[in-house]
Parts: sequence; structure tokens; C-alpha cells
Amino acid sequence: MPLFTEVYEQLGQAVTFVEVPTARESRMIATGDIDAVMAQIDGHQRRNPDLIQVPVPLTQVSITAFVKGEPTTREALLSRETVRLGRLRSLTFGLTWPENVQWVEVNQTRQLIQLLNQGRIDAAISPELSAQYFVVEMGLTNINRLTTPLTSINVYHYIHRDHQPLVPGLTRILQQMEQDGTLLARHNNYRQQLGLPGR
Repeated sequence: MPLFTEVYEQLGQAVTFVEVPTARESRMIATGDIDAVMAQIDGHQRRNPDLIQVPVPLTQVSITAFVKGEPTTREALLSRETVRLGRLRSLTFGLTWPENVQWVEVNQTRQLIQLLNQGRIDAAISPELSAQYFVVEMGLTNINRLTTPLTSINVYHYIHRDHQPLVPGLTRILQQMEQDGTLLARHNNYRQQLGLPGR
């Protein structure tokens, strides 16, 4: 059973999951077409003021660069005269880059991995799990992560402010899952499905 199906069932709420491109998500939040965002990086509520962060970290994700070919380091990647980096539109993850970087911005992680596989960018900057999901789904065997992540960021559940009364219950349930190891176990199970080592 998906984690948030289980969480919301404990609150007597049924959930429906809808996959939404990042670029469209903010508009759907503003119009109330989305009641919650399953999991997003810390600070998502600053870009979407209609959202409330449930104050229990679900996990911590590594932000990394995916490259075609052998794994490399940040230093080696950036040593080229010009480096074409891809990222999701408007997501900087608080990272700074040298002037030799040329950015290609897209709306979906799948597009990032496609561009990388086609050789149209030199690296794709992405949360590790998001990009690895599409690497596996697309059956790509020559796409690898940097040897060391660029940074790590906590991930949270967000709920529309119209549903603020649910926040205390969500917080209580997620805190219990954090304390009894359920959140870490679910995270590691997902990592294993993607061929990644556990935490």
C-alpha cells in the first residue's frame, strides 16, 4: 500500500494520486485543483504560498549530476571550457555554478534523462531518486551518477492551506512512522527497487 494512502486512511480520508508536471503544479495548487503534494524538497512552500509544510522530514535526498558514460567528479565535469547542464525549470537547489555552465531547462525529469542520453547535455542535475527512476524505466545502462552528491536536502509532505485542520494528524502519524523506522524502511525499499544502496 502506498505510504500516503495508508497515512490518509488513518485520518479517514481517501486519496487519489495524479502525476503533474512541475511547471503545471504551481497553477493547479493556486486554483485548488491539488489538495496536497506527496513529497517535495524543503522550501517548496516558499514557491507555493498556498501550501503548508507538514513538519516531519520524510527522507533526505541527494542532489547529484547524472552523466553519460563513466562516473566522474564535479571538478572533472566542470573542467571543460563549456559545460551544458540540464535541470528542471527554476530549480537551483541552492547550488552555485561557474560561468562556463550553459543551462538547458525542461519541465520534466524524463526530458532531462532523454536529453542526456541523446548527448544534448553533458549532465542532468536532479534529485538522485527522480532521475534514477527514469534511468531504470528507460532501460539505460550507460547513465551514471557523480561519485559524490552535490548536496542533500530534506523532503517533506505539503498540504493545501484549505486542509490545514489535517496538519496535526498528519504530523502525529508521520512522527510515529519516523520513530518506529517505517519511513526509513520505505525509503530503503524504494532505493533497492531502483538499484541504489540503502541508507
